[in-house]
Amino acid sequence: MSILKNKKGMGLPMVLGITVFVIGLSATLMSYIIFQSRIVDYDIDESEVYHNAVSTVSSALNYMSRNPDMTEAEILSLANYLNLTIEKNENGLYVITSSIDETNEVVSYMTGSTQNTDIDDVIFDYDGQEETFELSPVITSETLLSDYMPTYVINSMDLQDAPEDLNSYDDVMNYMEELADQGVINEVSSSSLENMNTAIVSENTYVQGEVEIDRNQDLIVSDDSILFIDGNLKLDRDSVVYGNIVINGDVEIERNDIQIVATLYIQGDLVISNNLTLGTIDRPTFIFVTGDVKISNNVTGYAYIVADNVTMGNNVNIIGGIYTHQAFDYGNNVYIEDNFTLDISKLYDFAVPNQITIESDDPNDPGTDSEVVFTYPKLN
Repeated sequence: MSILKNKKGMGLPMVLGITVFVIGLSATLMSYIIFQSRIVDYDIDESEVYHNAVSTVSSALNYMSRNPDMTEAEILSLANYLNLTIEKNENGLYVITSSIDETNEVVSYMTGSTQNTDIDDVIFDYDGQEETFELSPVITSETLLSDYMPTYVINSMDLQDAPEDLNSYDDVMNYMEELADQGVINEVSSSSLENMNTAIVSENTYVQGEVEIDRNQDLIVSDDSILFIDGNLKLDRDSVVYGNIVINGDVEIERNDIQIVATLYIQGDLVISNNLTLGTIDRPTFIFVTGDVKISNNVTGYAYIVADNVTMGNNVNIIGGIYTHQAFDYGNNVYIEDNFTLDISKLYDFAVPNQITIESDDPNDPGTDSEVVFTYPKLN
């Protein structure tokens, strides 16, 4: 892996171009930074350093994605100008890092050399615990969602085309809000769902704001539909969650006895108490989380979980897989087994992309695409 450091100055035209670009981007970045920041333990000064690091990495990402033909010298100059470290590995994957202090940093990944591959070849054929398995840095909850949504918009919403910029949860939610305003999909209030004994969503639906489902209430999304929640989702005990749901926020299940037979895309963290049942042999649960998953004791079922970190307690038996970028920590009596009954032909119905975009094995291969893919800045 080569590290791109500061060796040359930057020409005046490029400095002016970057300066104008950063100023124009600042308003958008500020709303994103505020939303992303979940640093509880930091005081105001340290939190400001974090905001600055996210802003700097975001500026580099956006500048490089809009200028994909930058030379190595120009990338070196960009790193120098923004005070970043940019590493490039043999597959053309850039690792963009801004240090906060000696132990914390904001990191993002970016590649301009991509390939499309079947999702089972790089994820579901494994249980995630093999010594040889490594989850690609560009496979995240966000990139999985962006791989799925354009196809869903065209095939299931009967629209002729999909926006090219459905790259983040905010992009998806903003677009769904537009479609709701146009009457293309349904829109309901949080309270209308919360006041039902069983909250049933029978068509593509957008909800703005946090949704709280009380004890003994279920949340059911019919097949061939997706519920888009632009906020947090909270559930109490003795509930069933079924269907395909995209949550632009955290998910918290405060108490025991929850059954999830669903696909959950979560922009945030997932926290669940004891006694969790996941999926069935015919309908596994898929949980794609941008942050961390924390589940207490007694977990069983058919499931696939993608997250930064996963922490589980005792007595866990999952048929499927757990895939993390950093760590999977667990207690006693924990078993993760391959699922040999997964029907790949049903993935689309489960709101899971059949094909995903990852970094190319060989950037010099003529079949390699030049699509730019990057992950959003995260605390590491």
